[in-house]
Amino acid sequence: MAISKPFGCVFLVCFYISLQAQNPNGIITIRPGAMLNIGSKASLVTNSDINNSGTITNAGSIILNGNATQSFPGSAGSIPLMNVLEVKNTGAGITLNNGIKIDKELKLTNGNLALGNYDVTILSKAAQTAAVSAIGAGAGITYGTGKFVIERFINVGSGGHGKSWQLLAVPANGQTIKDCWQEAGAANVGYGTQITNSLG
Repeated sequence: MAISKPFGCVFLVCFYISLQAQNPNGIITIRPGAMLNIGSKASLVTNSDINNSGTITNAGSIILNGNATQSFPGSAGSIPLMNVLEVKNTGAGITLNNGIKIDKELKLTNGNLALGNYDVTILSKAAQTAAVSAIGAGAGITYGTGKFVIERFINVGSGGHGKSWQLLAVPANGQTIKDCWQEAGAANVGYGTQITNSLG
C-alpha cells in the first residue's frame, strides 16, 4: 500500500473508520508530501512495516500486529503525536526507527518494543496525561541509548498555584528515602525530613 502526493496536488488520505492493512509481504509507504490522517474513532491495524517519509496524524489508534519484526514509524517522516499505539506483535516485535510521542496511551499487549536509539515520550498537558497500560505477559521492552521520557504538566499559570518549584520525585539515584531524606538516620540538627504516619 503506497500513499503518494501526485505532481501538483496536495494528497491527503483521511479515514474515520477502522482500516485493516493486511500486507504481509510489503510495507505501508507514505511518500514525501503525503499525509495519512487517522480520525479519532478510527484504527489502522497493520502487520507490515510503516515507511513514513510524509506525515502521519494519529487521532485514533495504530495497532501493530504482525508476526515478524515490524519497523515503525519511519525514519524520514513526521508524526506529531500518537493518540493510541498498541504493540500486539506475535513475532520478534517492533523496532523503532524514529522517536515517538504518546498523547493518550501506549499499550504493550504482546511482543517486544525495541527502542534502539530513539525515545518514547509520554506527554502531559492540562487536558490529559498519557499513560502506559499494564505490560502484557508476552510483551517487553529493550533499550539501546533510547529511553522513556515522562512529562508531568503542572499548572502554575492562571488558576494554578504560584509555587515555582515542584518536587516530583526524590532527587537521588540508588539511595533509599532514609539515606537521602533522613540523613541515614543521623540526628543532624537542621537536616533531614521526619516522616510519620497516623500512629506517630
